[in-house]
Amino acid sequence: MKFDDMLKTRCDMLLPIFLVAFAGLGNTLSILPRQNMTAVPSAMTGVATFVDFPHQQNTVCGPVSGANGAFGAAAGSISPGLGPGGTCQGTIDMSVCDGQVPISAYVPPSCETNRCGQCYQVTNQGGRGGDASGVGQSIVVQIIDACPATNAWNFCKTDVPDLAQKCMDPGTNSLDIALEAYTGLTGQSYASVKPATGLVS
Repeated sequence: MKFDDMLKTRCDMLLPIFLVAFAGLGNTLSILPRQNMTAVPSAMTGVATFVDFPHQQNTVCGPVSGANGAFGAAAGSISPGLGPGGTCQGTIDMSVCDGQVPISAYVPPSCETNRCGQCYQVTNQGGRGGDASGVGQSIVVQIIDACPATNAWNFCKTDVPDLAQKCMDPGTNSLDIALEAYTGLTGQSYASVKPATGLVS
């Protein structure tokens, strides 16, 4: 079975829900892992940021988009509720930072692929700043990448003090969701409300 086919099959079988808050934009999300259809999964909460996957050269899982209409997402490597398999190598070493980004020779950490293909229903639970845009709207995401706490693209962002916005809070479930999903979750164009903090990685 090809890897892309495996992703499609796993996404069809899974039925999760993730209630999420948008970091920076201030929305909380509920997350339900789509396990098998016979069991009713319990919801978990978390924070969502947004990423432009097509501009990445690769992902931990290979593809740069989800399958069967699901949006791609990167799972926070230290998210407590997303299950095992998110471990990433590396350490937080500020000497590889050049301001808010890593130096040009930086090599990101490698990560396990056990979470690849997992799907979650993500529901907007409201913004961190009280923003109610899109509350209750849901999408389905498929894990296609990892968001490592030990990645310089996260820890170099010292101008973003909230660790949850950088997949670095061990007490928060973090999803870095494909930018294309923003409208589906909020009813707004990302370009019209893009935060000054540069949360798109």
